Amino acid sequence: MAAPASVPSSAEVVPVEGRPEPVAPLSISMPPRVEVIFPEEGAANGEEPRWVKEALAPVKLVLNTAWQFARGPGRFAERWARGGWDEVMGPLPYVSVAAALVVLAMRIMKTVRTGAATMSLAEQFMRTLVPHLYYALLGLVMHAVLRFFGTQRRWSSSVAMVLYAGGTFATVGMLLVLTYLSVGLHLGVVGRGEGPFSPSPGYEWLNWVWFLLTTVPGTLFLVSAMRALKVLHAARRGAFALAVVLGLGVLVLVGNYVPLRTLHLRLMVDSFRGVPVPIFIWAF
Repeated sequence: MAAPASVPSSAEVVPVEGRPEPVAPLSISMPPRVEVIFPEEGAANGEEPRWVKEALAPVKLVLNTAWQFARGPGRFAERWARGGWDEVMGPLPYVSVAAALVVLAMRIMKTVRTGAATMSLAEQFMRTLVPHLYYALLGLVMHAVLRFFGTQRRWSSSVAMVLYAGGTFATVGMLLVLTYLSVGLHLGVVGRGEGPFSPSPGYEWLNWVWFLLTTVPGTLFLVSAMRALKVLHAARRGAFALAVVLGLGVLVLVGNYVPLRTLHLRLMVDSFRGVPVPIFIWAF
């Protein structure tokens, strides 16, 4: 008896003459299951949230910006030219914070003097920002002159250096002047003389305090801005001296014909023994 023909198993593929070879069934394997485990809330680093430190971070940033520029305007400008700073504020946010501080001091002075503020916060804030346009104008004019002599720096960097100087030394000067006026008006030692902010009779020595408050910050502003711009542009003495003269000249002209209705730095030419001397003073 003949043996029965073997039947191919399901795993075998037997080609049949004249027909295409069948395709083996496709094997699809599912990827392994990924399980995402979320950490418990508040346990990201195993410590309690330091919300006070986080809240004070913007204040630390402002103070660090002021310190870095004040301690070395030239070094600040040199690092700016290499790519900027990561731990300091930009010039526009910096002067905005400075203007907000000045607005607070001015409203305190107005309250002490008249009993209530006579201007809205928004209007007072905009007026306090306007003096920084003077500083920006100084940077633009000096940049144009230095550009003529071959500098390759951006105009925005020149404006930034002057805004940092204004946001640092001009703002400190404004705060000192407003503090002096607020305390003096409250004590009655200021405001009863010839002018609205002149010392009262018997307190004429306060004129020296006013003189220092109106000249030292202005001088520091000018010196720091010039130092930063000179290092930024690596300018030669002759070209930089011409830029300073033209920049301050334009500043004087604009200050005379476009007076500001707020506390600001103004360049004036005084006479000392017959010699004209340019000085920065605070004016309203």
